[in-house]
Amino acid sequence: MVFRVNWDQDAHGEVMRLPTAERCAIMNAVAKLEAFGDQLGSPHTSQVKGSRAGIRELRPRSGRSP
Repeated sequence: MVFRVNWDQDAHGEVMRLPTAERCAIMNAVAKLEAFGDQLGSPHTSQVKGSRAGIRELRPRSGRSP
């Protein structure tokens, strides 16, 4: 199953203005999120501390992950 990532317009614009390496790391992490959805675990995501709803943050790894 493929998941769809919905971007906030401002956030997407900000990502597009990042240096190439950082932008590629984020887009790679988003591609993994689209492929694995809520099953994408560590080290690519981490639970947000204090979150009761199971909210997780996406953690791009600066191109160190295939």
